[in-house]
Parts: sequence; C-alpha cells; structure tokens
Amino acid sequence: MPNEKKRFILLGEAGAGKSTLINVLYNFFNGTINPTDVFSAATQVKLAIPCKYWDDRVVETFADQKLNERNIHDVTISQTMKCHSYSFETPNITYEIIDTPGFNDTAGIEFDGNNLNCIEEELRTVQHLNGIIVVINGSIDRVSTAFKNFLYLLRQIWGTTLCNACVGVLTNCDSSSVNINPRLLYSELQINPEKTFYFQNTVFRWNRQRKVTKQLQEDFEDAVESVKMLLSALRKCPPVPTESFLVSPIKLGVIQKCIESSILYLLELVTALIGIELTEEGISASKSEMSRNANRDVYHHIHAVAWQALVVAPTKKSKDKKELKPIHSNRVQDSQHMACNNRKTKESHSDTGHSSPPPPLPPSSEHADCTARSNDTYNRYYNEYDRHVVYRPKNVTVELIVPDGESIARHNNANQECTNLIAKRSRLRDQKQELHDLILSTYETLRQQVSEIRKINKDYDLLEKNSELLRQFKVKTTASPDNQAALKNFYLNIIDILEGK
Repeated sequence: MPNEKKRFILLGEAGAGKSTLINVLYNFFNGTINPTDVFSAATQVKLAIPCKYWDDRVVETFADQKLNERNIHDVTISQTMKCHSYSFETPNITYEIIDTPGFNDTAGIEFDGNNLNCIEEELRTVQHLNGIIVVINGSIDRVSTAFKNFLYLLRQIWGTTLCNACVGVLTNCDSSSVNINPRLLYSELQINPEKTFYFQNTVFRWNRQRKVTKQLQEDFEDAVESVKMLLSALRKCPPVPTESFLVSPIKLGVIQKCIESSILYLLELVTALIGIELTEEGISASKSEMSRNANRDVYHHIHAVAWQALVVAPTKKSKDKKELKPIHSNRVQDSQHMACNNRKTKESHSDTGHSSPPPPLPPSSEHADCTARSNDTYNRYYNEYDRHVVYRPKNVTVELIVPDGESIARHNNANQECTNLIAKRSRLRDQKQELHDLILSTYETLRQQVSEIRKINKDYDLLEKNSELLRQFKVKTTASPDNQAALKNFYLNIIDILEGK
C-alpha cells in the first residue's frame, strides 16, 4: 500500500527562517535527534539548504540548491529565490514541504511580484495541498502590513478548509522568549494558538569555531520536541484541491492594499495637522486663563475701634496728694495700701469728666519675698499712675492681604493643561514630519505598484476602487484651512499617480 502524501506550502516573510525549518525537518527525518549527533567532532548534521556556518554539510542530493540561494554569508538579505519541494518519508506518511521565496523581499517590491508568480507556477504542478505552514520570526514583536494583507487575501481565494489547516511556526524563540503575542496571530492572521509551535533554531546560527554551550544543546532538544508536535498536527490535515488557485487576484489585491495604505497615510497626516491646530488653540486658551488669574492675592479691609490714651496735666486735687509712703513688710498692710491707692486713682480719673479704664494693680507674687521688693520700684509704679490719663475711641481700618485659593487653583490647572498641550503638540509635530517624509518616499513605490496593476489588468479603475478614501481625504482637508494648499498638493500628486501620469 503506497504511503499517504501530505503536502504543505511554507509561507513567510524574507528572513523569517523557512529554510532553517526545512533543515531541522531534514535532520529529524534522517535520525539526527540527539545533541551528541550534532555537537560532536564527527557531527551527523546534514543540510538540504546551505547556511552560513554549515555550508560543508549540504548533501549531494541537494547540491544544486546552492544555485537557488543568494549569498548565504549575508544574513541581511533574503536567501531563497525559487520554490522547491522537499519530501520526508516515514513508514506510513510522506511529508512534502514546498519552500517558497520570502514575501516582502529585501530586494524590492518587484521581487515580491516575481515570488508570487513562482508560487503560482509551483502549485500548478500539484493537485492538492493539506495545509499552510506560516513561518514568523518570533524574536520581533510585529508582522509587516504587506504580509498580513497577503494572508488576508489568500484566505479570500483559497477558502476556509485550506486556511483552517494553517499552522504557525515561531522561529528564533521559545515559549518564554517569544516577543510576538501568539494571540495576535489569531486576531490578525487567523492562526489558532493551539496550532502555533516554537523553534529555537540556534544550532544553524551557531559558529562551529566557538565552544558548545549547554544552552545550545537544550535549544536543539527543544527543537526536536517541537518537530514531533508539529508533525502530529500536520497528520490531521485533509487534502484540498488547488485547481482553482490563481496568484494574479492575490497580487492585485496586495497591490491594492498597499495603495490604500498610502492614501491612509494622507488621512493620518490631516488628522495630525488638525490635532496641532486644536492644541495650539488650547495652549492659547490656557495662557489666557493663567493671565486672568495672575493676581493671586485678595485685599480685605477690617474696620475696628481703638482706644487712644491721652495724658493731661494733673488736677489741683491730684497735686495736693501726699507722696506715697513706702510699703511695709506686712502683707496685709501692703494690700490695704494698694486698695487705698486705687481709690485715689479712680477719683483722679473721675475729675476729668471722661470715662476711662482703671489703671492696673502692681504685679503680685505668691512668693514670701515679695515684701522685700525695692521701695523705689514701688514708688515709681504708683507715681506713674498719678498722672492724668484719658482714653478716647478712634476708628481704625486695617488692610489684610491674603492668598486667593480659587485664583491659585485656576492658575495651576491652566498651567498644567498648557504643559500637557505643549507636549502633545510636540508629539503631533513629530508625527506630522514623519508622515510627510513617508508620503514623499512612497510616491515612487506607488508608481511601481500602479504600473504592476496595469500589467495584470489594464482596465483596473484605481480611482473608482479608492474613491471613498479619496473622498474622506478631500473632506478632511476642509477642517484644516491653514494647511489646505499643502494637502491639496499631496492629493493631486496621488491622483496623478493613480491615473498613470
């Protein structure tokens, strides 16, 4: 009974690690599954596709594959240039993996078109596919917009059955070091997290002149386990006919998506310009509010009555008073003498005809040595109050300056708002400049894309296909009158390119 054939196409961006995955599978099916088989002096590693540090290990069967690869010593460029099928046999199943050139090719947009044609030619030679293996570099945190658009359009043409048999392989990482969120793969690429596998393929990036580390050995063991889980998932994929597959609609759709992205840059630019204008208005309003609340003090006037002491000449009766005698040591006599003196003082004040508060008593003390106070001090105190003192009321206005809490709060809030708006304006200006440069740089790419579309379908109406986005752009420009001239220039340039001028 012949083996069942399971056929899968390998898709991914340039440099994602598709060829490395082929080499991992090739060694697995040829029994190289132990670290000692890899890292010993007599290594058992064999390659189907050449790579930088293992160029001498390519098996003779695949020697012609060197012609399909670019400079393997330069890891900054895409390697695979043509599609190639690799078969791996087991007692019951033969796995056929179709390696394809990387999408979003580093050599330029024209190579993406050639790569799509290459995929179309390869798939015309087969009757069915069992699924798609999407290879993504898990050490980075994103997938390019162009590749996402490609997979989206692929789903529109290949149908649900084939695309549901899509598995994801995240290279250059394991489950603990992956940078891209596997759940994003489902939301953006419709790849189920349960069908996502990790390959820490450091062994084929390892310089064999360097020391073997424990981490390298563990990474290889993990890769072997990942292969086992991947094959278990691939065995469950049923065949899907490819007779209806055509690349031209995909290519057309991909280019259209790129054109839409260019127009969306214009819309983002308008949004940034409007945002700058609004923030400048807000900054002006905040500064006005700060100016209105610059005076943070409040003046209060308090009206009061003050008693003013007036000293007048003593009366005749006051002059005839006998000089006060020194106090005796007897405390009772001292108290009587003080009371007598108080009565004399009251009489002196009442003679003036003005009411006035009585003079204070001399300081008292609870200590026994109070009687030893100096006679001179005692006489000086009472002689001072023998003078005639009159108290008269006087209206007084007191001015108080206190902080105005409400003004301070309004000023501080306006100042904080102004600071935030200035920072926002700075970010928007940076975004505006970035978008401005991006739009200018995409003009030439846009011309190439339009030219490519014309080759596929000369009757393709780009203005009609993008009419809604262009209308949105035109409407939005009215919201930014200060920048209408510059925006109109961008708009007319895009129109000219879409019309092929």
